[in-house]
Amino acid sequence: MLSSKVYPEQGVYEGSIIDITERKKTEETLRKSEEKYRDLANFLPEVVFETDLTGKITFFSKRSFELTDLTTSELEKGVNMLSFVAPEDRERAIENMKNSIAGEEDSAHEYTLIRKNGEHFPVLVRTSPIISENKVTGLRGLVVDITNRKKIESDLKESRDKLELTNEKLRVVGSLTRHDVRNKLSTVKGYTYLLKKKHKDQADILEGLNKIEMVVADSVKIFEFARMYEQLGIEELTRVDIGKAVNEAVALFQGLTIRVVNDCIGLSVLADSFLRQMFYNFIDNTRKYGEKATTIKVCCEKEDSVRLMLVYEDDGVGISAENKSKLFMEGFSTGGSTGFGLFFIKKMMDVYGWQIQENGTAGEGAKFTVTIPKLNKKGKENYQITQSV
Repeated sequence: MLSSKVYPEQGVYEGSIIDITERKKTEETLRKSEEKYRDLANFLPEVVFETDLTGKITFFSKRSFELTDLTTSELEKGVNMLSFVAPEDRERAIENMKNSIAGEEDSAHEYTLIRKNGEHFPVLVRTSPIISENKVTGLRGLVVDITNRKKIESDLKESRDKLELTNEKLRVVGSLTRHDVRNKLSTVKGYTYLLKKKHKDQADILEGLNKIEMVVADSVKIFEFARMYEQLGIEELTRVDIGKAVNEAVALFQGLTIRVVNDCIGLSVLADSFLRQMFYNFIDNTRKYGEKATTIKVCCEKEDSVRLMLVYEDDGVGISAENKSKLFMEGFSTGGSTGFGLFFIKKMMDVYGWQIQENGTAGEGAKFTVTIPKLNKKGKENYQITQSV
């Protein structure tokens, strides 16, 4: 580059030459960088835009023309980005632009935009300031069309609402059915009692009436199972004291002759009110099928830092190898019961995110081991220990 000074009165001419090679290289580098940026922006499926501080668009990627129906000539005339924003969102968009220009932390915002033909559509917009020579000169942003996402969300909500309505109908029908049938069964039970008194000397009639009573009792148990199963997973999981749950389950039995050793003091788990039901079912099975059982023990074994073992065991006859694989199947029973107790417990474990196995020895007693991971699926602690285990 040549610079000069002329002094005509003196007939003097002064000049100097400045090498601007580096400046030209820098300008060329910036030009190529700008071209790469534009090429990349035009390649993206999202809209990339730039504006000045007033919101006037200075750059629109190719996708922008599809999204807004603008033409290149219309853009060259000077279009403000805010003109695409629906009136109800415009004030909020202006405020968010100011925050972005001020350099405040900004997140993506949802707006409704308007095409040239008047069509409205939802978008997600994220902006950041354009800084040149330590000064904010405009905004750079990314616009994502979320029409499909919104439709999916709407369809999911509609499906969820329909499912909730169906579940509510089933719950009401189930509740009313159980209530009405229970009343009918109570009537059957009452008539059975009267008939037993009337025909107390006729063994064959008494036998038949006793069987009717057993069927009625089993039906009531099935209805109770249906009620509990309907509620399974609805309660919010909270901290439950295992030692207390065991003691409460024991208290539900009148005249229990089996000794219960509760070694779970100082341990709480993330569960619901059905945890007590689990211990009740275990104890009831020991009482009915343990035969020679005299002692039940409930304890906790900390295997490592990421899991805890909750163990229920008795000294009864145990469970045969043949039956172990069927224990948690729906309706399986070895003693003529409904067979829903252990099936229900397995479903409880699924809700809690725990695992259960029966690993006792036949002839020496039943042993149920519940594996509780340290963290549940949401990252919350499944158990807390206040005393050493």
